[in-house]
Amino acid sequence: KQIEKMKNMKNLASYLLLVAILLASCESSMEEVSSDYDQPDMEAEAAADATLEEVNQMVEIGFEEAAGTTRSAQSSLGECVEVTRDDINKTVTIDFGEGCEARYGDFISGKIIVVYTDFLYVPGAMRTITFEDFYFNGISVQGIRTVTNTTTTEEIIEFTVTMEDGLLDFGDGVTVTREATW
Repeated sequence: KQIEKMKNMKNLASYLLLVAILLASCESSMEEVSSDYDQPDMEAEAAADATLEEVNQMVEIGFEEAAGTTRSAQSSLGECVEVTRDDINKTVTIDFGEGCEARYGDFISGKIIVVYTDFLYVPGAMRTITFEDFYFNGISVQGIRTVTNTTTTEEIIEFTVTMEDGLLDFGDGVTVTREATW
């Protein structure tokens, strides 16, 4: 009985030693990872992601307004926005003009221009989104975002999204770039 108790104690000690080593290695690797980034970089990345997400929502609302599937862009995007649809050139323009307070108190100026081939739910349809002197709360947004419906079956709708020459300029020397495919 005494020998079995000693074996159990030895196994427990080995287990605790292994856990301690794992915890120590996790701590040191966490320190290494977090030291690669400084706080301003992380804040700029988070602000860029939030800005791009908000711009994506504005595009969807503006496109729905232009297609006549929402009440009005003014109630959704703000009183200053003008949404126009050009069926001949298959273009939707969301124009905030020289700038004004839009939804949720954001200050927005410039244009978002969406060129489309068809409604996005149609397989093969594409939207190309560009910006013209566009600022969101003082952040200059630039680049070309393309959304393509790549659906090959009726069961699952799939999209490919690319961002080319993406640049968010915070105006204080801080910029965030984006080149991606999702």
